[in-house]
Amino acid sequence: MGASISIYLDTRIKKTDTDNVYPVKVRATYNRERLYLGIDKARVNNILSGSQLEKFRYDGKGNYSINKDTFNDAMKVKKAGMLKELQTVFRGIELDAQRIADSIDPFTLEVFKARMSKRKTKENRVFLQFDELIDELKASDRIGTATSYKNAATSLKKFTGGKDVSFEYFTKDRLDKYKTWMQTGDHSNSDTTVGIYLRAFRTLFNRAIEAGITTQYPFTKGKERGKDKFKIPKGKGRNLALNKPDLQMIFDYVLPEKHPYCFYLDCWKLLYLMGGLNPTDLCMLRESNIQNGLIYFYRQKTRRTSNEPKEIKVPYSESVKTIVDKWKQTDIKDPYLIPVINESMDATKRKAVIGQFVKMVNTAMKAVGDDLKISLRITTYVARHSIATQLLRSGASVKFIGDQLGHHDTKTTEAYLEGFEDEQIRKAFNNATKF
Repeated sequence: MGASISIYLDTRIKKTDTDNVYPVKVRATYNRERLYLGIDKARVNNILSGSQLEKFRYDGKGNYSINKDTFNDAMKVKKAGMLKELQTVFRGIELDAQRIADSIDPFTLEVFKARMSKRKTKENRVFLQFDELIDELKASDRIGTATSYKNAATSLKKFTGGKDVSFEYFTKDRLDKYKTWMQTGDHSNSDTTVGIYLRAFRTLFNRAIEAGITTQYPFTKGKERGKDKFKIPKGKGRNLALNKPDLQMIFDYVLPEKHPYCFYLDCWKLLYLMGGLNPTDLCMLRESNIQNGLIYFYRQKTRRTSNEPKEIKVPYSESVKTIVDKWKQTDIKDPYLIPVINESMDATKRKAVIGQFVKMVNTAMKAVGDDLKISLRITTYVARHSIATQLLRSGASVKFIGDQLGHHDTKTTEAYLEGFEDEQIRKAFNNATKF
């Protein structure tokens, strides 16, 4: 049986004044043992607002305290009003605490206390550490990375049969088995997905070692090799680039006025014209990013993860300006260049809206590609690969292309261009064997 969580007015403590005031606490009961945790006053005040509610707020010793009669009335009231709002807040805190308790397997009061206080625990349990890392990512508004790590944790947990295991459980041999498990049977994950999940797990291992949770490290480091070390497989690069004639057809393609795909076709063109811009970066651009005929920006993906994020510069060409002027926001309350997100959205909402935007761009471009009889399925990713390949054909260096794409390592850029190298090999041999 799991832990039982409830909101509790701690009348065990002597009342602080004549107003009959006691601290409100979260009470956790497990195996006949109880733990009482105070509720931060700021947490309640951030939810409740309005001067009419001030009389229900009391600042106890580091806790949120309240009049006993007010608490009892609030917890049993059914009609809408100020007391009902207070009840909603307390019930919400209770539900949040219950969710945290339910996510801890096996449950201990010590771990629950650490999770509730947002204090890192040094317990040697893989999925507990995954949960803490995911919570940190969400708190930093890195919703996409948090989702990716959550998917990695879910996959790993299925492999272990739902058991939370220690880091020492994952030896090189067990990681080999996990990789095979992901690639076969009902799972059949792509090499790309396998790599994403394993890199997320490697990051977790690095954190665990830094925190002194474990000393075992089953992954290779750099060029290190060894029979007892696991190397994360590298996915084979694919040729996702459009050739010049196909690109010309797309840029010449005209949809009927007010066609629902007009906006998304133009956005795909912007992604290409602006150096393989990531869709999130496009959506986040503002008027202030445009200076002296150039667009300056930092990749959203790397600006929080790099100590020295690279500033990217792309030309604000007439072609780009024409499309931007056609669609840019005119409401000063929404200063983003194109109408996808707005200032009122939090990070989670932005992530969802941009995700839907990418789907619509890809849907529109599939229709365009089908109409033009282009065999490669056109996506936002293809725009990025295509501009990289065309820049290389124009004589640009791999480093320059990598800088434009926001890569910190030329190896990443080289992976984008592997398909181009295959094409060059075939072309070279064809020329050499024609007699």
